[in-house]
Amino acid sequence: MLKRTLFILLAVLIAQCTPQGQKVNTNSMYKNFNFEEAWKQVEKLENKRLFKSAAKEVMQIYKAAKSLGEQPQRIKALFYRGKYSDFLEEDNLVQFED
Repeated sequence: MLKRTLFILLAVLIAQCTPQGQKVNTNSMYKNFNFEEAWKQVEKLENKRLFKSAAKEVMQIYKAAKSLGEQPQRIKALFYRGKYSDFLEEDNLVQFED
């Protein structure tokens, strides 16, 4: 539990330290990314207890949010990343990358 709390605090700190005026690449491959649909997919995978697949989907959401400068989506993805790392880290099922 302490590990999760520290991860959440770190995620919020990083998000707050990120420059707000950063240049966003609007020509990225994520230009038409649908966050709502992506989160629905994460929920479906989680309900099926497919945590590794859900974690991969969360990483795609995170990358899209980072590319598009969507800070709220980026923070939400970091929270979910921490959640799934708790499930998967015990079995060494997944390694997260940025």
